[in-house]
Amino acid sequence: MAKMTVYHGGYMAVEHPEIRKGRNTKDFGTGFYCTIIKEQAQRWAKRYDTKIVSIYDVRLDSSLKIKDFREMTDEWLDFIINCRAGKTHNYDIVIGAMADDQIYNFVSDYIDGTITSPYHYLPYLNSIYKRDLTEEDYTTVYWAELYGDTFEGMLDKLHSNYLNSYSEAHVVEGAKEVVGELYKENNLFFVTARNSTLEEITMDWLKKQELSYVPLYLLGTDRKLNKAKELECDIFIEDHPMNALHLAEGGIKVILIDCNYNKGVEHQNITRVSSWKEIKNVIDKL
Repeated sequence: MAKMTVYHGGYMAVEHPEIRKGRNTKDFGTGFYCTIIKEQAQRWAKRYDTKIVSIYDVRLDSSLKIKDFREMTDEWLDFIINCRAGKTHNYDIVIGAMADDQIYNFVSDYIDGTITSPYHYLPYLNSIYKRDLTEEDYTTVYWAELYGDTFEGMLDKLHSNYLNSYSEAHVVEGAKEVVGELYKENNLFFVTARNSTLEEITMDWLKKQELSYVPLYLLGTDRKLNKAKELECDIFIEDHPMNALHLAEGGIKVILIDCNYNKGVEHQNITRVSSWKEIKNVIDKL
């Protein structure tokens, strides 16, 4: 197999990588992470005070068990979700796009972060974990890691202490008006990653906001591409970077609401906006 050059960004030079060291809940599980893109490794290194990029010339051994994700498919997304949940795999090498460099992981949906503030849950989580993080700190959607917890643990604490947080959300400026205007001439749907246990509280909130006329789909999963295709969606409004890129790769035009945690996400099918007024303008031009 041909030799290639790969790069690793960190706080120290790593002459002899120890493959089995590292966090088990990263995108591809425990391992030593490298990239063929030098600039990407340099971005990884920028997280540290001491910034060092290690360079390796490698040749893959064909006798090893190798998983190669050539595209960001549903299988790729499932693999990442399982790894981040702590599940293990038996591959020696995994090759593919990493979600945490260009896209990030947190269960988000059409409601949370799009028609409501993307930082709505910040004060509730700060209260639970006795922290004082700000919107500027939310540069990743690994929110659980910001608080030193697992996603499941964070969600359980949120539901145990502040289930009312869902009903206390406010519609962002312009969203209700634009949704109403778009509904007159288009087929609109709310597609959310929330599961069925939150259906009643979600419907009550939509009724309170006078938005219950829009059909609601609770998927119980981040994966929205299949539902988008099933509904024959031409445009999907999103804030979650992973979802946005996955939808865009699947051929769906995405309007991405600009947030601190989705900076740097780019695709020919993604248009970035900062308000619902801009959303309306983008749609009117299509």
